[in-house]
Amino acid sequence: MARIKPFKGVRPPREYVEKVASRPYDVLNSEEARIEAKGNPMSLYHIIKPEIDFAPGTDEHDPKVYERAVQNFKDFRQRGWLMQDPEEKYYLYAQTMNGRTQYGFVVAANVDDYLNGVIKKHELTRRDKEEDRMKHVRAQNANIEPVFFAFEDNDVLNDIIKRVSATEPEYDFVANDGFGHHFWVIDDKATIDTITAEFAKMPTLYIADGHHRTAAAALVGHEKAKANPNHTGDEEYNFFLAVAFPASQLKIIDYNRVVRDLNGLTPEQFLARLAENFDVKDMGTEEYRPNALHNFSLYLSGHWYSLTARPGTYKPDDPIGVLDVTVSTVFVFNGAFGLFFAIVFSAAAHPLSLFFERPQIEGIMYAIAVCFFFQTLSFTQETRMRKNLDMKRMCIVRLSATITSLVVGIVLILMGYGYWGLVSTHIFLSFFLFVYYVTISRWMPRIAFYRDSFKEMFGYGIHLMIAFVTVQIGRNINTMVLGKFISPASSGIYSQGQKLEEVPYAITESVFNWPFFAVLSNEQNHTKRQQLCRDMHVRLWTLNIAVGAFLLLVSWPAFNVLYGSKWDAAVPVFRILIAYGIASSMKFFYQSAMKAYNRTKLMRNLTVIEVGLQLTLLAIFFRHGIEMVALTQVIAAIIICIAHAWYYKKIMEFTVRQMLGEFVHSAYIPTIAFAGSAALATLWYNTLHPVANCALLCIAFAAAYIGICAIVRPPYYTAAFDMIKAKLYRRNRTNNNIQA
Repeated sequence: MARIKPFKGVRPPREYVEKVASRPYDVLNSEEARIEAKGNPMSLYHIIKPEIDFAPGTDEHDPKVYERAVQNFKDFRQRGWLMQDPEEKYYLYAQTMNGRTQYGFVVAANVDDYLNGVIKKHELTRRDKEEDRMKHVRAQNANIEPVFFAFEDNDVLNDIIKRVSATEPEYDFVANDGFGHHFWVIDDKATIDTITAEFAKMPTLYIADGHHRTAAAALVGHEKAKANPNHTGDEEYNFFLAVAFPASQLKIIDYNRVVRDLNGLTPEQFLARLAENFDVKDMGTEEYRPNALHNFSLYLSGHWYSLTARPGTYKPDDPIGVLDVTVSTVFVFNGAFGLFFAIVFSAAAHPLSLFFERPQIEGIMYAIAVCFFFQTLSFTQETRMRKNLDMKRMCIVRLSATITSLVVGIVLILMGYGYWGLVSTHIFLSFFLFVYYVTISRWMPRIAFYRDSFKEMFGYGIHLMIAFVTVQIGRNINTMVLGKFISPASSGIYSQGQKLEEVPYAITESVFNWPFFAVLSNEQNHTKRQQLCRDMHVRLWTLNIAVGAFLLLVSWPAFNVLYGSKWDAAVPVFRILIAYGIASSMKFFYQSAMKAYNRTKLMRNLTVIEVGLQLTLLAIFFRHGIEMVALTQVIAAIIICIAHAWYYKKIMEFTVRQMLGEFVHSAYIPTIAFAGSAALATLWYNTLHPVANCALLCIAFAAAYIGICAIVRPPYYTAAFDMIKAKLYRRNRTNNNIQA
């Protein structure tokens, strides 16, 4: 239930209110605020947009700007332009626009209500904007502007509004923009208690406007609570300023856009083009307003038109697909990006084949170019499916594309194309991924590019792109060193060990990290995000270490079974690279949290450091053999994994002790299972056939792991055991019912 409280408001005396009053900080830019506040030292803009006190062009996020806001707030109170009420009170605020007045209670809303979902939001917030508002709240130690709430109508509160608004207001004036502002002080204790009690009956409050202000106030309150060892929940920082209006009094205002020109079309041609996707009706010269979902109004050449989107131009069950401005932009950018690099790869094909003195590389580079282009086209559809957690259809697409491309490749090989038939499977895989994603989703983004969407996306994605390109450059240099300075036999051994190591950890990346990022980014509550991360952190460490211990145990017999004894030299490389797989998988998990909190610049910096460190170690040790080359990757991966873990700890507000505890809790069972299995395997390891050896090792490790779990009963074991018991119980019950 909603918790509010009265508070000691800081407000202007009646004679100053018109000079102090301002519009909200986010409805005008710095220059507009500078003009409105010109010649008025009492304007609240000096506190909420303090950059106006500096030269034009001053960065509004400069520390000196926040410091000026604090000083101005202090000056306003010292000069008597703002004064604090001596007693806790509620207030009634009314706003009049175009002859229509709406009334709301000015209250102190509770931080925990926001964090726990009692206060509902309908927008996602951007971390950079949250940080800006948080800096203001921290610096001022106050909420200067209120958040706009709505609540379901309440008869008792409506009666209070009628009774209080019938008295003479404390403030009553019309601002320069034509808005009327009316304000009453509610200081009667009985009325205050009634308001508090009625709000306490409400299961939900709704943010109508001010999502970033709410998030900032709540997060700062959460920070202060953690820093206070004697926290009780009643301190001032547990509340923030809000104005709550009955839902029936609110009106949704038009959201209009002006099209500057028709891009060379006549009005008739423009309407004809619109008719391709809309039912267009001429509504005459009287103003027409949209009256249903997917209906729009258009004013053109003195006439109003009704535009209703035709079925098939949107998916009614997919609200994300309806808003395709961003995905269209991403699709076009991906296609252009893919085409650019396809051209780069094609141009580099011949020079690289000459450099390595291997003609086959030219064909491989052409194949990579085609693959890259089609892969970039499929990224948009795949991302939508991940966002919607549509993993089943993603699996169908990937499986179908893999089977189709393999069949085509085999057919081409049988037709005598040999090597090119093999290479073509990669091209066809990328192509069929794109085709099947479009087919199964029945969705294709419009070919359109929106500058605003691109600017927002680019600010987030440019750092990820730089990180990706940096990793690819590092891998190519690593491959070049192997190809140029290491013997073909040693290069093949390294490649074989690396390929086999990548498989299990690529699976954990696809099955766990990708869906986890989708879940985490869809959850906006920081406390719930913390719990999600704690749970996944333990599970992923457990899985990775268990997989690594198992692979380490079966590596030699498994290589013999899969490739024969001729590849025994790849086993040490494989064993070394297992540590790389574990560190990389955990790094990707930490990056999922960083992406969810918009820390892409940090990801970029850590990636650049990792690649630079790995290449430096490679330059020092590459002449000492392929095992040392593998170690250069492992050392760099472990160091950067620790760095990622450190920043993840700071972002999620965890402690080092928590993180180490989760690691130890995850590692001890697979470690003991590995040690026990390895000790038992000394009885037969060098005497049995590799197939029998591998089978016995699998049985020994599984038995040891399950046995330890049965003793210590970790949560994941208990959950799995209970699920199996429930399924067996339902099956037995069904069989008994059938027999009866």
